[in-house]
Amino acid sequence: MIGSIGYGILALVVGALLTGLVAMFRPIRAQDEWKPWKWILAMAAFAGVAPYLYAEILTKMKGGDMANAIESVTEEAEIAGKPSYYKVLSTKGET
Repeated sequence: MIGSIGYGILALVVGALLTGLVAMFRPIRAQDEWKPWKWILAMAAFAGVAPYLYAEILTKMKGGDMANAIESVTEEAEIAGKPSYYKVLSTKGET
């Protein structure tokens, strides 16, 4: 629970920083109805979802190639049964 709250606060901080970056590149003479709080919330949502989306994309791209590796690891670790789901979190070495 506390980790989720911390993650949400961190996402809001990153959203505020990204909104500040966007605000720096806006024209000075812009006289529109720009609402930074909407940008902060949108950027925070993006910052919160991006790591999960990245892991899902990697799993979709590289997950099928890892079936043999997953099978050998479960046999070596003497795990009963087969894993129903796994995620690829990063790619290191040769791909």
